[in-house]
Amino acid sequence: MIIILLIAGPLLLFSTFNPISTPDPVINAQIQFNILLEPKASSARNTINVFTNNYLTTIRQISDTQYDLMKFAFDPRTKSFDKQLIQFIKMNNFPDTSWGVSQPNKAYLREEF
Repeated sequence: MIIILLIAGPLLLFSTFNPISTPDPVINAQIQFNILLEPKASSARNTINVFTNNYLTTIRQISDTQYDLMKFAFDPRTKSFDKQLIQFIKMNNFPDTSWGVSQPNKAYLREEF
């Protein structure tokens, strides 16, 4: 039984039946910026959402020009990446919603900054 696992294991791992080898492109994205407030005399932590965006304007495979410009082939962290699996994503430069921060929180932010 162990011999069968030693022979079949690597075959299954590197075969097309392995779900790791299946491309899984990005179809949606979200970016969110928050401010974390930690008052000096308290252990409380407050998070205020500044910006949230869920709207993609462009999603496509990265071009050769972008790949070369970003120097993926020369960075040790990314040089082993398959270029066909890298995507370019562009999002709106404005948030989905208005900044809904209460007046007391705005005043507190002014004090802190």
